[in-house]
Amino acid sequence: MMKTLIFPMLFLCFSGNAQITDAAPYCQGNQLLNYNMFKDIAIGGVTHSFGPEGDSFGDNSTYKYYNTLIFPDLQKNQNISVTLNVYAVNDGEPIYFALWIDYNKNNTFEESEIVMQNSNTTNAPLPVFGAPTAPITKTITIPGNVAEGVFRARLMRGQDPVFNAPYSSTFRLNPCPNPNEFGYGNTYDFDVKITNGSLSTGEIDLKSEVSVYPNPVKNNLNISNLKEKTDVVVYDMQGRQMLKTNVKPDSGINLSHLSPGVYIVNVRNSTVEKSIKIVKQ
Repeated sequence: MMKTLIFPMLFLCFSGNAQITDAAPYCQGNQLLNYNMFKDIAIGGVTHSFGPEGDSFGDNSTYKYYNTLIFPDLQKNQNISVTLNVYAVNDGEPIYFALWIDYNKNNTFEESEIVMQNSNTTNAPLPVFGAPTAPITKTITIPGNVAEGVFRARLMRGQDPVFNAPYSSTFRLNPCPNPNEFGYGNTYDFDVKITNGSLSTGEIDLKSEVSVYPNPVKNNLNISNLKEKTDVVVYDMQGRQMLKTNVKPDSGINLSHLSPGVYIVNVRNSTVEKSIKIVKQ
C-alpha cells in the first residue's frame, strides 16, 4: 500500500564508531523511505541484532556500515551457514532482499557476488503486514579463488521500482538505489574476513584435535593440543569482543568475569584456526 510521505528523509544519530553512515568508497545504498526491516543476521554461529522494527513515519534509519562488527573468519572453500530474520513490516513494497560479498574488492557489488536473495534461497516474497515470519537460512560456499583479507558485505531489503509489481524470481535488487526515487527498504554493510583454507594433512589433523574443556564452563576454560603460543579471542553472540589474550601450549583462560550465556572462542596461531561455541554457566 502506497503511503504519502510527510517527511522525505529522517536521520538518527549514533555514537561511537560501530555505525558509520558514509559508505565510501562504495555507493551509499539509501532508499527514499529507509527504516529498520531486519531483525538479525547470523554468520558462522555468531548473531548480530539490528534492533527493533522501525516505523516508516517516525523511526527512520538511514544506511549504516557496521565497521566494528566481527564474525568468525571464513575459510576458502568452506560451507558456511547464514541465517536472516526479518520483520513483517507494515508496507507491501519491500518484499525482496539480497546479501552481497565484494569478492573481487573492486568497491562494487555485482550480480555475480550475490550470495543470498529471494530467488536462490526462499523463492518467495518477504512477509509484510504482520504475516508469519521464519528464519531464512542458506549454506554458502566461500570461493577458493578469492584473495585472503577483509571483504565488504552488503545486506539490503527493498522493492521493485514498478509499484505493486507481483513477486518475480528474476528480479534483482539494485545495490545502489537512487534516493531520489520512491522506495521502501534499508541497507547495512559490514565486513567478513576470508582466510586460506588450504592446509597440509598435518595441519588438518592438528586443527581437528584442538579442543576446549570443560564445556559448559564456570570459570577456567582449558585449551588442549596447542603446539605454540596462541591468540585466543572470545566473542558474545552479537559479535562483540569480550576477551583477547594469548596462551601457552596446553593452558587456558579465565572466564569468571563473563555473564552466563553462549560465546564463540576463536583460537589462532601459525597452523591452527578454529572457532568453538561454548556455554558459560
